[in-house]
Amino acid sequence: LRSFNDGAVDPDGTIINGNNYVGKPVTNRCFTLDHVSALVEGFTITNGFVALATRTATNGGGGVYMSAGTLKKCLVTGNTTTNGNGGGVYATGSSSLITNCRVIANETWFPDAAAPGNGGGGGLRMASGAQVWNSLIMFNKAPLYCGGGGGVHCAVTVMVANCSIISNTASDGWFGGGVCLVGHSNTLRNCLIAGHDDGRQNYSAGVGALENLVNFIENCTIVNNYGHGIGARTSGGTTYQVANPITYYNPGVAPYP
Repeated sequence: LRSFNDGAVDPDGTIINGNNYVGKPVTNRCFTLDHVSALVEGFTITNGFVALATRTATNGGGGVYMSAGTLKKCLVTGNTTTNGNGGGVYATGSSSLITNCRVIANETWFPDAAAPGNGGGGGLRMASGAQVWNSLIMFNKAPLYCGGGGGVHCAVTVMVANCSIISNTASDGWFGGGVCLVGHSNTLRNCLIAGHDDGRQNYSAGVGALENLVNFIENCTIVNNYGHGIGARTSGGTTYQVANPITYYNPGVAPYP
């Protein structure tokens, strides 16, 4: 499925609108992809919504849920979930690829104060080998009891490569304004991670991890985050393998209580 404008894809002029509005009682996600050959290319995907329900992966992704296939050259913006599972996109599985997209101003949150720390990924929630390449992830939010990752939440063997992850927030989320790593063998490669807050637990602003397993940071620039640039949960910790980083002006003090 491709947009078309005189032979070129046209994401800014071809809009898929989920028609979410305050009080609407139903889920109205814009796309579900579940085949390795599925392709959605060149759309603005906006105003999708997934409400709180049984907390399973398929309830995530306000704009897009994908268990296989490719999302390419799309603008994903203004989508919401209220279950902590990826405001813009939930991508899971090694056959899921997001490439050359802009993921801007999406939000996920979780309304249960009795179960904080669940989920995350205001822009993207990635799991089980999913990949995102060559994309801009910016101005997304994971507030109110989410696990973390205002920009991206990564769970197990996820690849995030050649991306700019900028000014996302988890200010009332659990931690990690930029990227939250959960589980093992997640990789950040050739990324810019800048302008994020720490969140409630002050584990990290730029990149943080929740479990004591190995994750990889390669050739990344982590700068101007309003707390710690790279951090880990103090009760569990993590092992990072870090190669060729540029890190500076991450003062370790968040502007939030």
